[in-house]
Amino acid sequence: SAGLEELLWRVAVVRPPTLGPRQDEALLLGRALVTRFGRSPVALATAAEILGEEAGVPSRVSSSAAATLWARVLEVWPDHPVARISVARNAREQRPDEALAAYRKLVADKPRYAFGLREAVGQLLDVGALDEARRVAELLLALEPSAENLDTALPALRALGEHARAAELERSRASLDASFSPMRQARLELDGLHTAEGLSLLLQGAEREPWG
Repeated sequence: SAGLEELLWRVAVVRPPTLGPRQDEALLLGRALVTRFGRSPVALATAAEILGEEAGVPSRVSSSAAATLWARVLEVWPDHPVARISVARNAREQRPDEALAAYRKLVADKPRYAFGLREAVGQLLDVGALDEARRVAELLLALEPSAENLDTALPALRALGEHARAAELERSRASLDASFSPMRQARLELDGLHTAEGLSLLLQGAEREPWG
């Protein structure tokens, strides 16, 4: 029978939908990982990821099953960041205070984990902790002003009415999108009553994306 490394390799091959010989093979491999290697945090984490993205299972069922596995991962791997996020996500609707505490601890423990910071900003905004959301957003931008990080930070700034800073970040965000940056920058310039600059950028965008 296949060992853990072989099963993990097979999971890596079949998880892209176009490569799997059967649609349910990844799910079958996930079950095998839990059944045969249930004491391995790597096996449990891989199975949880499979269940969490399984399209053939109702989302309520898959998310609950994945959360159960992530909780088992945390028992043996307390510092696993994705497991911590999954447990926090699972608590967001029914136990928002518990979810918020989990996100805050994740930010404190792993201030350079961008995915965790992005998740925390969203939860903080949801509960109205605007100043805290902004602080975490600034941590995120200090790590890297990537498109994902900018998209997360902008709502936090807008929520506090920091429109000048938000406009500055919008320009940075637009410059990262090579295909649409002239159009996005044009809108920002026109919104700021910079008519000449806005029209110039509109012309650049039209040359890149000709009508008709």
